[in-house]
Amino acid sequence: MNAKLNPSRYAHCEGHTGVCFSEDAKYIVTCGGEGDIRIWTGIEDDEAVDKCVGEKAFAVCQRGEKLYVGTNQHSVQVLTFPEAEMDGVVTRFTAPVTHIDASSDGSLVVSASCDMTIGVTDTKTSKTETIEAHRAPVLSVALDPKLEYLASSSCDGTVRVWRLSDRSQLVSWDCVPRSNSFQHATALGQPAWLPGSGAQLAVPMKREVQLFHRDSWEKTATFVDPNPGNQVFSVVKFSSCGGFLAASTTEGHVAIWNVTTQGLVACVQTEEAKHICALDWSPQLSQVAFCDNHGNFGTIDLDLPPATNQESNLRPEDVPMTDPQFGDTDDEDNENAISLEKIKNESGFLADDLLDDEDKPSVKDEDGRASRQSDVRQIVSTPLSDLQPPFQPSSTPVSLQYRFMVWNDVGIVKQTNTEEENAIDVEFHDTILHHAFRVNNMAGHTLAALSKEALVMACEATEDNPSKVVCVMLNTWDGSKEWTVQLEGEEALCVAAGQGYVAVVTDTRLLRVFTTWGTQREVMISARTCGVYGSPPAHPGCRLPLGIRVGRGSESKLYANLVGCWGYTCTSLCTTCPATYSSCTAALAGLLR
Repeated sequence: MNAKLNPSRYAHCEGHTGVCFSEDAKYIVTCGGEGDIRIWTGIEDDEAVDKCVGEKAFAVCQRGEKLYVGTNQHSVQVLTFPEAEMDGVVTRFTAPVTHIDASSDGSLVVSASCDMTIGVTDTKTSKTETIEAHRAPVLSVALDPKLEYLASSSCDGTVRVWRLSDRSQLVSWDCVPRSNSFQHATALGQPAWLPGSGAQLAVPMKREVQLFHRDSWEKTATFVDPNPGNQVFSVVKFSSCGGFLAASTTEGHVAIWNVTTQGLVACVQTEEAKHICALDWSPQLSQVAFCDNHGNFGTIDLDLPPATNQESNLRPEDVPMTDPQFGDTDDEDNENAISLEKIKNESGFLADDLLDDEDKPSVKDEDGRASRQSDVRQIVSTPLSDLQPPFQPSSTPVSLQYRFMVWNDVGIVKQTNTEEENAIDVEFHDTILHHAFRVNNMAGHTLAALSKEALVMACEATEDNPSKVVCVMLNTWDGSKEWTVQLEGEEALCVAAGQGYVAVVTDTRLLRVFTTWGTQREVMISARTCGVYGSPPAHPGCRLPLGIRVGRGSESKLYANLVGCWGYTCTSLCTTCPATYSSCTAALAGLLR
């Protein structure tokens, strides 16, 4: 499973914070110590809805069109959602409200308070019943999906389960670090029920999370903290499908397990490594949101494998074990698997393209005879990817004032483009063959190629002048030093120079090949060429001048090399030349003389 921790942001002031997802997964609601609630559309939302509800806000819970907020004003307030307008008060206490939970339809709201009581409110009748058995501030509450039980944790160190019908205590576990106030609690011990059936109750037990079977309250599974240290689990939450369980620690870790296999599928360390005091799953299972006690708000993006819905009364030991199956399996989610069908679908090829005529599906006409003209084929629509921009090998970006136009085994071509000067400097590694020289770049050349025979430069087209290719010959017998070709209606994208040739690729996808003396020898159509370069000869009897880099798009970045031999002494492909391989195309092989 892939788990990506997004950069967290400062959402509230230091102190206890709360978080919850909206039921439609469009919003994330947080609250904090400055008394504000904020409704975000995502972690990167810079225009979150902000509403002040009191001096401090400790808990939020959203159901339907209502948002319930617990504050230090000793009340559970109701706001409209997502407008965040005040809509009344559910119930009141004699101390701040620390946590809120509600039934799926919002008919029953349970709330915890620092006055050591739990309020159970019927929103239809506005009647509140109180549970008064904890001996310290109540830290959290969790309502059974079947509305039969209620679980709670407290600063007195216990997690307890109550029967709602008579408010009697059924079971208690001593597993929460003790403290004398809610705001100084080192861990919350917040339990969670399995969604839907409530068949399991997850309880944080210091460095473990234990599952207990409904009604019998027998332990059925144990999940152990994979991280070393003295941290303890504080909050646990089931995913909406019930297949995964997330738990946060007092030192900023979030662990996620598969409930069926009991295997750890992700463990994330948050940036601040503070006590994560609020945790919630996205209903779409794609994200987990959390807040720590320093006001930081963050999310974890998830790519979860399929999980079995846990809405049953089976215990883990009752699930029959099956033998592993080999052979044809679904590798759709396996990133290391090679799927031919997936490649064909992504590249736009149809499965019917690989079938013979007699194997292709057909439809029958009115007489019941199969008709090949009426073949029904699925049309695959694939998004077009942008072409990779052309590049000049061994050059640096054109935007630089001091840049390399070429750096190869012959020499270096550097361009200076400042307000004071615009020039091209040519240096050779072997100064015995050629001396360095400078060329005034009046034409604004941005492309260059260098060989032992010639310096080739090209410039872009302007409103007044077409694109030009200039070849400065380094060794000439007749005194001519350069020649120029104007590319009318097209623009040079890449240039190359080798022994006896000059090559230019234009934006019309034409490959123009010239001799070093300026005679155009060939014009070929090139497919999506994004780079062209020259190569040294493979051996003295052959010249291997030209390589074309063909791009298939910026996303896939697939390339093919088209390499050919072109010389004046070879009459056929040499057995020792690399171009004898099948990559030598017919078009380039036609250049042989």
